[in-house]
Amino acid sequence: MESNVLEPSCLWPGCHSTATVSRGLCDRDYMRAHRARRLDEFPVPPAYCAGCGREFVGHNRSAIYCTNACLQARFRAARKRDRDDALSGRVCARCGEAVPLECRSGAQYCSVTCQQAAWYDQNEARLRDKARTWKATNRELANEYDHRRRAITGGAVAESIDWSEVWVRDRGVCWLCECLVNPDLRHPNRMSRSLDHVIPISKGGSHTMNNVAITHLRCNISKKDKILDRVPAALAGTVMPSC
Repeated sequence: MESNVLEPSCLWPGCHSTATVSRGLCDRDYMRAHRARRLDEFPVPPAYCAGCGREFVGHNRSAIYCTNACLQARFRAARKRDRDDALSGRVCARCGEAVPLECRSGAQYCSVTCQQAAWYDQNEARLRDKARTWKATNRELANEYDHRRRAITGGAVAESIDWSEVWVRDRGVCWLCECLVNPDLRHPNRMSRSLDHVIPISKGGSHTMNNVAITHLRCNISKKDKILDRVPAALAGTVMPSC
């Protein structure tokens, strides 16, 4: 069945060509009007932008976007749609949750948290060995960090303790047995130097200069977490914090 809708024909008088190019004219008549300077007699019909939908007058009948900005926005939207289609359905390699489309195309994890956790899982043994080696070669510094952490966790005051200052203040004398400590001995020698908390951190003591003293490692271990009824001689005139 033939359609009753007539194809648009060339607007040049006497021309019935349906192959219009611009301003309602066919290719041949467009050039004829251009040479005759009669293009203004055939205005460009209004069109609707395929991007923003507003009416505009294009330079030819094939124009479907009002500006280059609309054209670029349409291309960006098409690229984003294709990317979302290609990246949809990804799941996190650690928790199994969906990976957001905002993540890069090669992302295996749904978040930085999962990525870091997976890295630690894969390197747990190596990190543990590295930490063990560092603590063995930096025992006093490692103990310092541990004491400060425990004090802060328990709600007590914590400050950085300089071993040399404590040693000079206590004159190298163990406050428990009141014997000299040999500074050349090192852990695990039981007579090596150790830093003891007069009021133990486990009993609410602080990690400050007025709550630490030099001891032998053996004496420190024997004292455990007891609170003695005396204080080091170097701290005799200091007001001790209550536990």
